Parts: sequence; structure tokens; C-alpha cells
Amino acid sequence: MNSSHSIDYVSEVNGTASSDPRGLRLCTGLGRRLQRIASSMSETLQSNPLEARMVVRIIETLGSARLRKAMYLGTVDAASAETFLGGFQVGCFACGLEVPLEIRERVTTARGWGWSAKRPIEEMRKRGWNEEEIVDELFAIEIAAWEAWNV
Repeated sequence: MNSSHSIDYVSEVNGTASSDPRGLRLCTGLGRRLQRIASSMSETLQSNPLEARMVVRIIETLGSARLRKAMYLGTVDAASAETFLGGFQVGCFACGLEVPLEIRERVTTARGWGWSAKRPIEEMRKRGWNEEEIVDELFAIEIAAWEAWNV
């Protein structure tokens, strides 16, 4: 993975990063970030504390999966990420939570990708992105969609 993508993620999502002696990035500040998300949730989510906690947990779980791709996906490639994210979305839907398509479209296009019924994997490949970069961006889009729904 391109280390600049990893640092961007850590600073964008978790606030800070440090490295242990083996060179592994340790993330801190996730709890503070999730508190900010929870405090800015829509009135609908604020009126249902259980649902609000579930959304915070969804964002937290996606962030964890993004940091530990191999553990969550097995093989870190676009097909595995699509399978994981599709199943994750179905599970959320089964629990009554779903990010509206218009928010998904807004988030995807704001990140510079075209909108269609499928994820922009082919567009990423055309731009020369490798599998790990594509997987990271797919997680970034999913996390951003849940965060945008919470505002």
C-alpha cells in the first residue's frame, strides 16, 4: 500500500498516528472522532439512541476493517472487498439501517468517481490504481457514506 494513503487515512479518520518499533502504525483518537460523529447525528438518529449507537458501531467496524484489510477480507482485492461490503450492507439493512442512494451518490461523486449502480472499481483500474489502493478507497467511500448520513 502506498504509505501516503495510509497516513491520509489515519489523520483523516483517527486524528493521529504513531509507529511502534516494528514500523506498524498505531491509531489513537478514534473514540474522540466517534463522539464527534455521534454528537452531530441527525435528529432522527438522536431520537433513537439504539439506532445512533448502531451507526457509530458500523462506522467503527468499517474503520477497523479498513485498517486490518487482510484480517477482514482474507485476500486484499477488489472482489473480496465487494463481497465484504455487500454483505455488510445487507446485514445493516436487515437491522433496519441503510444509507440512502442519493447520499451514496453524493459521497462517491465528491470523491471524484462517476456514479452508477456498481462501485467505481473499473474507473479506479483505468486510473492505474492497484488492488490495495482500490480496496482502501472502497472502504473510504463506505465510511464517508455512513458519516454523511449521520449529519
